[in-house]
Amino acid sequence: HITSPIMPQSHHHHHHHHRKHVVASLDLHGKLKDQAISDVTHFLESVMRNSSNNNQNQQVWVHIITGTGSHSRQGPVLRSAVESLLTRRGMSFSLEKGNGCFLVNANSGHALYAAPQPK
Repeated sequence: HITSPIMPQSHHHHHHHHRKHVVASLDLHGKLKDQAISDVTHFLESVMRNSSNNNQNQQVWVHIITGTGSHSRQGPVLRSAVESLLTRRGMSFSLEKGNGCFLVNANSGHALYAAPQPK
């Protein structure tokens, strides 16, 4: 298990009302759409494998960063691709406005398929 000290709030971004403990984040900057979808899928699986000893009802929050799209035309494409993937899986997530970052509960929704585990 990754036991990382919680960052002192001072040098954290101004956190709004949500005080969710984010356990992992995935940065999709510059990824192509298909690669990004596959990355997200594996990322969510590995997060859940690592937290499998957790309570089933516990929320496991992760960040998926698609970038704002200001540097590339890919940003909005990735954002809508990720959004539709999360929606199809029935996951609970919110898009943090303005910074191209999804806050996702990895312990929500359902996997859509039984993929063979990558070695």
